[in-house]
Amino acid sequence: MQVDKLVKLGLIARYPHSEDRRSKVVGLTPEGSDLYQHHNQMHLQLTEDITRHLDDESAQVLANSLVKMNREF
Repeated sequence: MQVDKLVKLGLIARYPHSEDRRSKVVGLTPEGSDLYQHHNQMHLQLTEDITRHLDDESAQVLANSLVKMNREF
């Protein structure tokens, strides 16, 4: 199970649910949060690098297409 692997890596932790003792809440640890922030910065930089050379019209077409795709998923 992926959750178990992420717990073993110290990236997430399981916490008791405040209202349902049968359930657990999963959240990022400080290490997991740091990794997420690093990944997010890399993703934003990659997106900027890829789209930097698009003219305004092409950038708008791409943005509109991504909005439509996100609605479908």
